Amino acid sequence: NNDNTNNNVVPVLIHNEGWLKLWYVQDLIFNTPRATVGFSICSNECVGTVAGSVMTLLYVKLFLDALNEISYQALLGSLDLSSQVNNSGFPEIILSGFNHKLPILAKAVSNHLSLPSLDLQRFEMFKEELRRDISNEVVQPTNHANILRVYLIKKTDFRTNEKINFIDNECNLEMFKKFVQNLFGTSVIEGFVHGNITESDSISILKLFSFETEKIRKQLNLTSNLPIFPERQKICEIPEGKQFICSEKVFNSEEENNVVQVYWQIGPESLRKKVLLDLLMLIIGEPLFDTLRTKEQLGYSVYAKLSLAFGVFGFVVVIRSATHSATYLLDRIENFITSFEKTLQNLSESQFIDYKLSLEKGFQQKDSNLMAKSKHFWGEISEQQYKFNRRQLSLNELSGITQEELFEFYKKNILSSQSRRLLRVMVMKNDDSQSIGGLKNLELYGNVIENLTEFKTSTASVVLSNP
Repeated sequence: NNDNTNNNVVPVLIHNEGWLKLWYVQDLIFNTPRATVGFSICSNECVGTVAGSVMTLLYVKLFLDALNEISYQALLGSLDLSSQVNNSGFPEIILSGFNHKLPILAKAVSNHLSLPSLDLQRFEMFKEELRRDISNEVVQPTNHANILRVYLIKKTDFRTNEKINFIDNECNLEMFKKFVQNLFGTSVIEGFVHGNITESDSISILKLFSFETEKIRKQLNLTSNLPIFPERQKICEIPEGKQFICSEKVFNSEEENNVVQVYWQIGPESLRKKVLLDLLMLIIGEPLFDTLRTKEQLGYSVYAKLSLAFGVFGFVVVIRSATHSATYLLDRIENFITSFEKTLQNLSESQFIDYKLSLEKGFQQKDSNLMAKSKHFWGEISEQQYKFNRRQLSLNELSGITQEELFEFYKKNILSSQSRRLLRVMVMKNDDSQSIGGLKNLELYGNVIENLTEFKTSTASVVLSNP
């Protein structure tokens, strides 16, 4: 049975007591003997401090290590398990496979949640591995630029050197064990079950995960005070009509590339804005590449992307170049953005309708299997958005969007220096003044951010409505 009514079946909150939430949806489309189970361990311990954010990453590494043997057996039984830190900064665990085997896997996994058999040797080994991972993140200038931009717009975030400093000077086994206790003692566990599995079996699986947490809460005498769901992280609001620029040198002195990222902050998430941005991306992508990469040959990598950070949208253009100076790249991006106004204006009605139809097709695409559908549902829960029928809602929005509305959206948010909110980020190679175009005074590109922390503290937060 693959009719539309079944395609509209979405997760329902079947358990919401104190610190346990469970979303459930039975599969009525694919009819396979499979299911997906996801859990997110949401605690303020994970966010807000450098110690919390580093130890959350370390927890996931050590948890996966503790599950090594189980993972291998699971694989032999056509089951899959994974764990990662999600975009909200919380550890999450995902199990999938044959539904009759999932409760057994869930039980085995839950026994390791608090890492009962962790020893000093494994702890030190994975701490060192994490240190390497964090150090390597910024070696590539494209990653460095990305990390710098995200750091500037997130109210609470930490630089690479702060994380390394914490690992080298403070992080020890005793501190980590205390973190794990506090993590489970203060967390809200948000779960999700989707597939060929009953409501009561789903709640039994949730209870397996909550049993461990309950045990720790009893040990810590925390049974009376209920954990609260952590607030979403805050994003710095770039004031209307303001532009800022921040530059750093590459980490590797041998690096031959410059990377620039130009970020237009679009504001709090709404379906309308998302669909307008999707439509803009569809229209701007090819001309952007064609102009800046093919014709002007500015660099190897040229692209635009959407950014969604904690409920706030942005539009980003990225160029990596070994030949041209960072400020020259900024000039060419600005030149393209100005000239693209004409391209948008001159779109014929039939061209515009074609773009809308193309986007419509994308929204109408059905998930091809259970795992893809689970991923789409879990993404909504993990990002705390809960718009399970997002595609249908997006279709509804798209139908009402006119060419004039898209043009006004572009003018207000991307083009006009009176109303746009702009952040330019540059990661520059060492002798950039020798590059084509030379290096111009940064003040020509907006307020220069010298003190990053001061910029973040002096900026208001974007006000978000609850999802």
